[in-house]
Amino acid sequence: MVDVNKEETALTEIQWAQWGCGVPLIVLPSPYRSVLGSIMDFIEEQQQKDPDCWITVVLPEILPARWWQNILHNQRALMLKASLLFKDRVVLTDVPFHLTK
Repeated sequence: MVDVNKEETALTEIQWAQWGCGVPLIVLPSPYRSVLGSIMDFIEEQQQKDPDCWITVVLPEILPARWWQNILHNQRALMLKASLLFKDRVVLTDVPFHLTK
């Protein structure tokens, strides 16, 4: 998780402690709200520590009710997907969230 909002991050950490099933939640600092930069730096760091490791990135993606709403959503998701597409040993898991209105 990339920390771009301290209050939201704190709430997510509490919720993760309750239903995370023992899977650690890694919170990456982002002083300039740069989600892409923080994630890419973390992946590079982990792959340098262990060249044989595989990394899974879980990406929530909004699926809007109307086609034209795509313009408003998922811009970060598209940038992240494009950046990770050709990265070795990185698995991108897309989790759709359907908007109804």
